Amino acid sequence: MLNEERVRLMTKMAMFEKKEGQNIAPILNYTKKDYISSRKLIAFLIGTVLYGGLFGIVLAALFFTVILNIDRITILLILLIGVIGYLLFIYLYLLIVHRRANRKYKRESHKLENYRQAWDRLEKLYEREEQERAPKMAEQTTQRTMAATDGTDETLGTEE
Repeated sequence: MLNEERVRLMTKMAMFEKKEGQNIAPILNYTKKDYISSRKLIAFLIGTVLYGGLFGIVLAALFFTVILNIDRITILLILLIGVIGYLLFIYLYLLIVHRRANRKYKRESHKLENYRQAWDRLEKLYEREEQERAPKMAEQTTQRTMAATDGTDETLGTEE
């Protein structure tokens, strides 16, 4: 006989694995610190490329349209503004990425903990069923051994 609670729990776990399995995979492979650091490293590289491209486009537009004859002081000032802008941009961007990664790690680890609890409940259900079956199995074994000592074999239905 199927245990309805066990079937319901197994269905719920299978649906969770299918739906959330890919989201939780990074969480399983990293500690919280490593997960956040890896996200920040990727964000740093992407942010640097994006800012460099955007700053290059703005700088090229500035040089070709507005300023044809620029002196060294203006170039240094533009570069200084670019570096300060980059530092502010990358700081804020990494702060946002850090908070999002931290939130995601907490949310996914909470889901993973719920999954583990469901797994533990399922194991307890199996253990309970095994304990309920154990006395019945012991009875059947006892009956077979008693029948064997009588000279009859219940499994084959013949006497020796």
